[in-house]
Amino acid sequence: FASVSPEDKLYRYRVVEAMLHADIPISKVDDLRTLLERSNNSLTGSQHLKVFIPKIETREHEKLRSEITGQLVTIIFDGTTRLGEALVILVRWIPADFSRVEQRLSAFRTTFKHTTGDGLSRLIMQVLLTTVKIDSLYVVGGARDSCSTNGVAMRAIKALLTKLQDFMCISHT
Repeated sequence: FASVSPEDKLYRYRVVEAMLHADIPISKVDDLRTLLERSNNSLTGSQHLKVFIPKIETREHEKLRSEITGQLVTIIFDGTTRLGEALVILVRWIPADFSRVEQRLSAFRTTFKHTTGDGLSRLIMQVLLTTVKIDSLYVVGGARDSCSTNGVAMRAIKALLTKLQDFMCISHT
């Protein structure tokens, strides 16, 4: 990796970033490599390109932090109970010009087993405070489905995020 030119490193980074934004599995780079190398930039196999994913994720979190600084936000979380748990945490807000509703994925986590309400609240708070680094005073809403685990988690979160209003999803209710 040290012998790769800065231009090729940047190209590889941009290729991985584009694949992720287009929802194309990184493994498809192996099939597209000949086409992608036509610009005289060299690629490598998809296994080696995966080293860029954490860097891209960090950059996306930094972008999210800059977008929500000073914004009142709502957190939305939902999970599945298939093969453990897959948990999605979204952040939603309206910009100062009220032109649209913005929503970003702040975390997607999987667990080997179902989480408890307390475990879920710890995971959500970890994402909000350490990954997204949101100021707790700006979290004014929380949306979730009506399962008991989510209720326990929301009560624990409300104790820490004092301005948070709890909203249950009407279609789940």
